[in-house]
Amino acid sequence: VLLNRLAPTGIPGDSGEVNASARLLQNSPNPFNPETAISFVIPAGACDVELSIYSVSGALIERWNWRAPIPGLAHVRWDGRSRAGARVASGVYFYRLSVDGQLSTRKMVLLK
Repeated sequence: VLLNRLAPTGIPGDSGEVNASARLLQNSPNPFNPETAISFVIPAGACDVELSIYSVSGALIERWNWRAPIPGLAHVRWDGRSRAGARVASGVYFYRLSVDGQLSTRKMVLLK
């Protein structure tokens, strides 16, 4: 699932080089159906990276963890399924990136 390395994104100022801090980018496409890509930057020296998806009620939907990940731009594809493999309902979901305790959160919409 994780860490398909990407070429530069085309985002101004993003040369594809490793940045000094973690960065969570907007998922694409958004809204989505049936899957979306969540992109983020892992800084050099990061030891503990976690990406989690939550419902609006705060229920954990999916989670990925990496220890000592390779720094740089990476992405995860989410297929709109829970950890148990069930398709989730249409609606708003939040995804949160934690890099060594530094948190970033964004919103995405699943439309069916």
